[in-house]
Parts: sequence; C-alpha cells; structure tokens
Amino acid sequence: MNTDTVAFVNGVIYTGFSPPRRVRGLAVVNGIVVYAGDPARAAGIVKGLGGDIVDLGGKVAIPGFVDAHLHLDSLGMSLRSADLRGVRSIAELRERIRRFLEQHPDTEVVFGRGWDQELFKEGRWPTRWDIDDVTGDRPAVLVRVCGHAALLNTRALVESGLIDVKSPLIMRREDGEPTGVVKEEFVQRAIEALGARRGLVKALEEGARYVAAHGVTEVGFVSCNLDSLNAVMELWRRGKLPIRVRLYLEPEAFRRCSSCLAPGFGDGLLRVTGLKVIVDGSLGARTAWLSEPYADDPSTRGSLLWSYEELKEVAMLAFERGFQLAIHAIGDATLDIVLRLYRELGVSQGDRARVEHASVARPEQIAEMAKIGAVAVVQPHFVITDWWVVRRVGKGRVTWVYPFRTMVRRGVRLALSTDAPVEPVDPFETLYAAVTRGINEGIELGRITPNETLEVHEALDAYTRGSAYALRDPMAGSLEPGHYADLVVLSADPLATEPTKLRDIEVVETYVGGRRVYP
Repeated sequence: MNTDTVAFVNGVIYTGFSPPRRVRGLAVVNGIVVYAGDPARAAGIVKGLGGDIVDLGGKVAIPGFVDAHLHLDSLGMSLRSADLRGVRSIAELRERIRRFLEQHPDTEVVFGRGWDQELFKEGRWPTRWDIDDVTGDRPAVLVRVCGHAALLNTRALVESGLIDVKSPLIMRREDGEPTGVVKEEFVQRAIEALGARRGLVKALEEGARYVAAHGVTEVGFVSCNLDSLNAVMELWRRGKLPIRVRLYLEPEAFRRCSSCLAPGFGDGLLRVTGLKVIVDGSLGARTAWLSEPYADDPSTRGSLLWSYEELKEVAMLAFERGFQLAIHAIGDATLDIVLRLYRELGVSQGDRARVEHASVARPEQIAEMAKIGAVAVVQPHFVITDWWVVRRVGKGRVTWVYPFRTMVRRGVRLALSTDAPVEPVDPFETLYAAVTRGINEGIELGRITPNETLEVHEALDAYTRGSAYALRDPMAGSLEPGHYADLVVLSADPLATEPTKLRDIEVVETYVGGRRVYP
C-alpha cells in the first residue's frame, strides 16, 4: 500500500493513553488523521476520496512509538558490527570477535559494541593485549555498552594517534603503557580516525528501517555530527527515510551549520530541532560527574567534560537562535550545572529544555526541573543494564537513581527513549523495564525502589505523547484528528497484558503518515 489516504477499520485502536481512548475506525487524508470513531464512517470518508481501506481484523493498533533519544548513525553501524552484548568473560569476548571475522573475512576495521566489564568473570577491564592476536593486523574498536569507553587493539591505538596522547581518559597500566581502553571524546576520535563511518548513508538507512520494524515511527537523532547530517539529508532528498527524524546537532556541527540551518528547517519527515551537549560521562565507566565520590571507587567523582563558561557560551548561542537545548546529565553534580544554566538563560515551560538521562537526581533537583519546565528524557532499560548501580553510588544515594515515579509525581514531563544502540530499540523491552524495574531479574535497584515503577498506560503515554512533546512535535504521539497517522499494529493489547509478558508482544505492521513502512 503506497497511498496516504486510507481508512483503518475493525480494530481496537488506541488514539492515546492519557487517559486511554479506544475507537474502531480511523480516517486518514494526506497522512493526517481526520476522523477517529465509527469504522463505517471512517470508511465512508475515505471511499469518497478514492483511498484504500485496511481491515485490521480485530487487531490492536496504537500510536507509533516515539524514541526521543537515540544515535541513528551508531545504531546503523552496530547492525553491521560484532555484537558483544552479554559477554561474560574476556575469553568469550575473543570468541565473539573470532566468529565475527570468520563470517566477515573482508573486514578492514573491526567494529564492535556492547561489552560490559562488570559482567566479566576476570573482574577487570579488557586490554589491547587480550585481543591483538584475534584481530591480527586489522585495527579494532570495540565500544562499551554505554558508548563512553572503548577498547582499541594496538594497531588501532597507533593508527588513531592515541598511543602517544597523555590524558586521564586513556587508561594505563602501572608502567605507563596505554591498555587500549579510552573514554569519552577519545572514543569518537578513534572511530573517525579509522574510517569506521564508511558507508554511512547505507548504515543510516538500515538503522531507520530497523527502527521502523520495531514500531518506532519517530526518533530524536541526538549528537548528529556533520558527516551524519550530510548522510541523513541525502536519504531525505532521495525519499528513503521510512520514519520521522528530529535532529539534535552536536556542538561542532551546530557551530558550523547554525547560521544556515534555522531550527525547524526541513519538513514532516526530517527536521532540525536542537543542540545536544554531552557534559559528563556514564555510571558504567565511572565518568558521570557526582557530587560525592563513587562508593566503589572513592578516588573519583567522575569527569566534567565542559567548563561552565564554555557550556554557557554554546548554549546561549543556540537558545537565542531558537534551537532546543538537550543537555546530557547523568551525574547529580552535572544536573546542578544544567539547572543553573537553564535558570540563568531564563528557560520556561514553552522552551521544553531537555535533560538527557537525569540518571542521578536529588529530590530538590526534581522539584527545580518541574519549576522551570525541563523535560526529563529517560531510558528505563538502564535500570536492568546497570544492575551494579547500587554498589556504584552506595545505598545512601540509591533513591536518587532513575526516579521515574517521583518525577511524574512532582510534575516533570517524562519522555522515554533507548539511547540505542546503548539499549535495545524494542519498545517492549523499554516498557517492561519501566513497569517492573527488573524485579523478576533480581535487580537490586528494583527491589529497593519498587515505588519508582510506572503503570503501563503511563509508560505508553510517555513513550508516545511525552516523547513527541520532548521533540517539539505537536502532530506526533496521538491518533486523534489533526495528528500524523503514525501507527503500529500489534500482536496483543499492552494494556491487557501482564507486565511480565510485555516483552512477548510483537509488531505486526508499522505505518508512517498512513503508509506502511513495515513489513
């Protein structure tokens, strides 16, 4: 089906979740919902215009999921790289790489993602000497699950020029030799230096189609650099974008393009929206900047990646030009910085200034976010992935970690996302994490903070309307008249599914603007 004038009839169609509203028919004209209600009337409207009729056969349809924060370029690249998720030892890491190279013998640069040293039975970070013999004479960049650290083999360390760089973000052993683990900005520097971004247009297209197959119809593409900006615009010009993309430029791309790309540039599929700044690191790499030292490593509080003056300069430039601000703050000390910045800039509810992650947030910080109208763009699956977080921050701070229910109760607007490829794109994995907090997996944080779970309808609302709000897109996130006809047909009704079974729900079809984009 390639028409965007269509009626969807004989289904259980949720037009939204706040509160949940169900109809049995939708009429869509030129990609926009014009009627939601009786199926016979919906069909009559569309027949009169020569459109198509889609009989849902009793299946459930909901607004398309809106992932407010992911890295579409890194996701596309990860689909053609070694999958290192769930690796339990350095020996298994080596075996995954070996199998990948057997299957891809022509690989020039070995790219992989997903390892987490917290899972390794060896109880230590991997080193370049662990993988040099497996990767051979090819450069290798293996990114940690969080994206804030990477393991380079010796060839990659030399070719990227990082072997001679002196920085606390490049790990060294006692004799001063770099181990191959690099953190924060050096991860991206290595990737770019080794040309791992070749074939970016194709990778972005594959990433967008992968997202659509999981029922996601719109994304906030964060930390978009110049190469990715050019590549995604190429897809847009060719008519190859299957989903809606809202761009948040990284600072260098913003500085170079802000004079020629005004906020709102684009159309319903692709739009330039804001500036994304990463101010600290991750809890997994112990680079998130905390107000007090890490409980499991009192020698560090993490890393602040920008001075306040530098951050304010670029943020003020963006804010004054009408770009939305999206600032990464995982540690509570970083959140202090971001809230100070937003106060001094005078942001208000209408600006929808975003806080990306807000992973560690004290009660008074949550109150301040609500007061200034900041949007919390959170990743519920972090609760499960960061299974070690209680020992990392200590039990005295554990109630500040991923406090989703407290945010909602205090009036903070919540948007859900995956930070893919950091977490799985599958929205039902995210919903499961939001409503269970990993209690069934024995996650300690979930056991200590069961009061921070969301109800299923609340999580669905945050994943549709809430994320659309965060993306400044008033036409997304709902199937009420006047909104995009972006919808997902499901194998089961999430509101009638036991929380423990949410991950079993499958996407049957995905429509963007009334046009089927999956399968």
